[in-house]
Amino acid sequence: MTCCFLALAYASGVGLSVQKARMAVGALRLKWFMAAASFTLFIAGYLSILYGHLPGVGPYGTSIHAVLFAFRGLPLLFALCKSEDGEEPSAFAWIDGAQLALVCFLFVTLLYPGFTMNLQGIRPPLQDFAAMHYLDVENFLLLALATARFYAARSIDDKVYCRALCWFLWPMNLIWFFLTHVAVFKWDVPAGSVWFVLADLPVICFAAMTVFHFRFRIEQESSTHVEASALIRIGSSVFLPVSVLLLCLAIASAGHFALIPVICSMLAIFLFAIRSSYLQFRYQKSQSRLIDARNVMEMISHTDPLTGVHNRRWFDLALLREWKRAQRGKQPLTLLLIDIDHFKAFNDTLGHLQGDDCLTAVAQKLMSNLQRDGDSIVRYGGEEFVVILPQTDIRGALTVAENMRQAIARMAYPHPGAPSGIVTVSVGAATQSDYSMEDTSEELLIAADTALYRAKNGGRNRVECEELSNGDEAPPLSEAIPVS
Repeated sequence: MTCCFLALAYASGVGLSVQKARMAVGALRLKWFMAAASFTLFIAGYLSILYGHLPGVGPYGTSIHAVLFAFRGLPLLFALCKSEDGEEPSAFAWIDGAQLALVCFLFVTLLYPGFTMNLQGIRPPLQDFAAMHYLDVENFLLLALATARFYAARSIDDKVYCRALCWFLWPMNLIWFFLTHVAVFKWDVPAGSVWFVLADLPVICFAAMTVFHFRFRIEQESSTHVEASALIRIGSSVFLPVSVLLLCLAIASAGHFALIPVICSMLAIFLFAIRSSYLQFRYQKSQSRLIDARNVMEMISHTDPLTGVHNRRWFDLALLREWKRAQRGKQPLTLLLIDIDHFKAFNDTLGHLQGDDCLTAVAQKLMSNLQRDGDSIVRYGGEEFVVILPQTDIRGALTVAENMRQAIARMAYPHPGAPSGIVTVSVGAATQSDYSMEDTSEELLIAADTALYRAKNGGRNRVECEELSNGDEAPPLSEAIPVS
């Protein structure tokens, strides 16, 4: 009667798990179905105890409940070893399934009398005391894994699932220990007595955690908690091969089929090696994709979207880098500050869309005049561009600046608002040839701005230069603002 009552109680656990599975999606759906499978094995185990009390049933029938109770934890083990987001490849499911099959086979080998013959070929009775300890170990592993996964869960749905399992496994471990170690082996309570009604308490706790909704307070995780959670999620897959190795050790210590533990251990290690190798391959592939994505994002963040040349963000980093390199090597460094003449009038006359086309054409023409790989052009802001020329003295700076000015003039880009009728540029060149500890890259930029100021005040469409040597100081920035 007690076994029937227990079977009905665990049938409610099956129904609740199936209901949750129908509402879940992805990996969580499979996990709830695994919980339902575990409760189904519980029911089969209690019914097998009831079957063993029927007249005429021998030890073969009465011992099968131990195998069923051993199997009831395997679906939960499989579910807790699955990833939280369900993004694992399908190959992992086959590998985990193969390891789970090994665990099932080893449990049968260890507990089922049909696989444990003595030298006379007689099936000895099941060693209940040893089976009890095997189930104790299994219960403890499941409890530890469920508690760890609850601690490491990131999503609310997975936390709800792990919480329900914890509320089932914690009382089940305590009650199982009491019933087996105290009630049965010390008090000689027969299986199926009224004491076994206590076994309903775990499934009642599970039902309460499943039916009633409890809100979790989401707090910001510390870096230590994040690292520990990630380690638990990644390390959960180790429990399947560890279970295989523990069962192999138990079979080897019992002296049953010495070849079986060796073969199963090798298979478990081989399967785990395949899983780890494939996971490492996917990790390296993901790392490569992340690096490529980072490079693309870095290029986008350092590129002016209109003209396609470098932007101000890139210029600030590049100027400091080139300045330090030139200072270490005592090499000259040149900046060209280029401004499109009468560009405000261009926008007022032809509109900003035409102004964008003009900026793009000027940027491409200036970039085509850079002869060396180390030279670079930057859109500094508005209609201004900056050219960085490493290892270029004042003579080379004037040559490059004049070539760029003439190239823009030869474009003959129409400009109705300019006196010449075409787009022209004014260029301010500044070169730092000698260095002292007090010199900064900002002084070089100010000197180029000063030279541009002179070029625009001198009639535009011309080049002016400024050379800084050791001890020279650039004029204040307020005196280096070009006229519009």
